[in-house]
Amino acid sequence: MSIEKSLEKQQIQLLVEALQSLPGIKELQVDQTRQGGVWTDAIITIKPFGGKPVVLLVEAKSRSLFPRDVRDIVWTLPGDKRFQVANPPIALLEAYSLSQGAKEMLTQNNVGYFDSGGSLFIPAPGFYVLVDKPEPKPIEKKNRTMFRGKRAQVMHAMLQRHGQWVSLKDIAEEANVAPATASDAMSMLDLFDWVSSRGNGPSKERCLKQPGALLDAWVVQTRTGRPPLYRGYYVPLVDSEELALNVSNATKNLRVKCVLTGEIAGQHYAPHLSTISTVRCRVQAGAREKVAHFLQAEPVPSGANLQILESREDGDFLFGENKDGLALASPVIAYLDLIRAPGRAAELANHLRREVLGY
Repeated sequence: MSIEKSLEKQQIQLLVEALQSLPGIKELQVDQTRQGGVWTDAIITIKPFGGKPVVLLVEAKSRSLFPRDVRDIVWTLPGDKRFQVANPPIALLEAYSLSQGAKEMLTQNNVGYFDSGGSLFIPAPGFYVLVDKPEPKPIEKKNRTMFRGKRAQVMHAMLQRHGQWVSLKDIAEEANVAPATASDAMSMLDLFDWVSSRGNGPSKERCLKQPGALLDAWVVQTRTGRPPLYRGYYVPLVDSEELALNVSNATKNLRVKCVLTGEIAGQHYAPHLSTISTVRCRVQAGAREKVAHFLQAEPVPSGANLQILESREDGDFLFGENKDGLALASPVIAYLDLIRAPGRAAELANHLRREVLGY
């Protein structure tokens, strides 16, 4: 038996154990004698107390599955005579791990699922089961790497160009990354089925068709990842607008990369709050103390009106805009920073996404 088949067999056993742990099960039968055909890695018959038997036709996969994979598998369902009887069996896809998008696609197509993380869905009349567990580590790891370093710059560039057809060469140049990095990031977008494609080879183009799903995934990683290390300072006798202008002028004079982000950026892109008490900015690595000294800002443990973050990521400074004399972070970066900020920042984040980002 191949390693792949061995793993699939182990997964089926995990599924059986998960089903046996459900309440209300009178009897459960497993038939793994019919191998090789689609949806026949196992046939499981569940006999609940006081209900009709439920037959599960199981297709097992030993790897992580994403929407693109699920779409191809679901296409094998139409035309199967077993699905045209009076009490049709339920197709159930089992995988080592399933992304959230893959689960949603299966649910929309009324196909059951199970993964090694313990998530289970059985859409059977009279025996509806939904157990939602966190995504297994392989999916979590892939999600994290999408929004780090150079790959994050590609995701950022694709959000900037959402709804437009772009070549790999163009997006690599806009994201300031090597073509190989852009290709790797595009493959991830393909896996999640967030892009459409046309053409082949060097002329192949892609279009981000689900910018909202991509941004939502980035938000999840932002909320669960390590918080950014802002350092607080106090600058006396200035309001937030004057302080923001002073920061922009100071960093320009010092020739330091800097973008204003969070509340001050959100307010200039889409005014919503009546007052802002804190100005947040991202500066290039090694420049924080230089900027603070120029502004005569004093470090404080609390009550800061200026928060400075040293950034080693080039992507933080991509697609920034000059508005009202201020160097602002891109709306995407400002939105992600607002997600984590305290007070009414989340309210401003929602307003910015609705009014400026639009997805």
